[in-house]
Amino acid sequence: AIDLKSVNSYLGSINSHPDKNGYVSKSADEEAVNSFYACTADQFYLFSYQSNNRFSISHHYMTKISPLTCCVAIRINKNNPYLKAYAKPEDKMLTFITGHRNGKVYKWSNFNHKEEVYDYKSEILAMTCFDFGIVIVTDSSFVYFWDLGLNNCFK
Repeated sequence: AIDLKSVNSYLGSINSHPDKNGYVSKSADEEAVNSFYACTADQFYLFSYQSNNRFSISHHYMTKISPLTCCVAIRINKNNPYLKAYAKPEDKMLTFITGHRNGKVYKWSNFNHKEEVYDYKSEILAMTCFDFGIVIVTDSSFVYFWDLGLNNCFK
């Protein structure tokens, strides 16, 4: 595996209030927050905890793209990535950001929608996310700080 990490969630949950017996019910989306992913050079897998100690596995094979070098996965509000507060279930989106040997960075929304974010022309060596965004390191010794929506970059 090239990367093996947990999914960072930048969302709260509206449905996490206890009922009259003190029980907090979890939706499938809330349970999926307890997820991790693994990436290889040409595919990524998402393992999501569901219930009864079981995991569901989602898989995506990347064809006709330069080999993957690193990846991060974040759960954000699809309408406003900067909103880190509670979100309705329909507003939550799992986003993968992949770095590639040819220097391109792609954003994948729910595994099927790919958008090229940037082309650094130099191999992407590492990515990580933190509370305010995503850090990307290239082979040309530059470090780039992106916001969570991947709209603004600070070099």
